[in-house]
Amino acid sequence: MLNLKAVNQELERLGHRARLAKGDGYFYFWSGEAVDWLDRTVIVPKISSLTLQQWVDEFQKLRRKNEQIQKQAARKTPKRKPSRRPASKAISHAADVPVTSSEAGAVPWEFRL
Repeated sequence: MLNLKAVNQELERLGHRARLAKGDGYFYFWSGEAVDWLDRTVIVPKISSLTLQQWVDEFQKLRRKNEQIQKQAARKTPKRKPSRRPASKAISHAADVPVTSSEAGAVPWEFRL
């Protein structure tokens, strides 16, 4: 009798780390190499809707499909162009300017009436 454990053991035997799980009216691959997959579902009501080999084939088909999706996304992602702005110049602050002894007690502004 086919069950989740049997499918997951077969995937593991074949060297895959992904696992098959049951959803509500569908099954999906998760974990391992399926973590970043955008398409991971197989719409069947029961695990016995497919044979063990068909489950493995579905896994392989989804793996290839997701590889294609990722390759297409990588080609469409624009590469960052280097900035054309000149490097900013250092700004001199009053605190950076040495103070002479005659200016030491002076007030930088004066208020007159």
